[in-house]
Amino acid sequence: MARLMIFVERPRHVTSAEAEAWLEGELAALDSNDVDSIRLKRVVGASPGLCDTWSWMVQIDCRDLDAAREAVGNGPGMALLADLRLLGMRPSVALIEDGA
Repeated sequence: MARLMIFVERPRHVTSAEAEAWLEGELAALDSNDVDSIRLKRVVGASPGLCDTWSWMVQIDCRDLDAAREAVGNGPGMALLADLRLLGMRPSVALIEDGA
């Protein structure tokens, strides 16, 4: 299994609720036979007094590394990353291989 982690910031021109609702709708397009699960989680700061910029984490569990790369390498996943950039949400993507 491979896990994609996408961290994004809240855009400044819409509310967190609006951004989260939009993001949840967009994530549905990433569902495929090679994707086991997609979860959207809020990220909160762990250290008082320090400002964390990330607002959400998207966790996408995929069949393997190739499926994970495919999930964001073209099609709806690539379009989502482009939209996140255009909206100023500054996506950051990490690929984690589980059980290697």
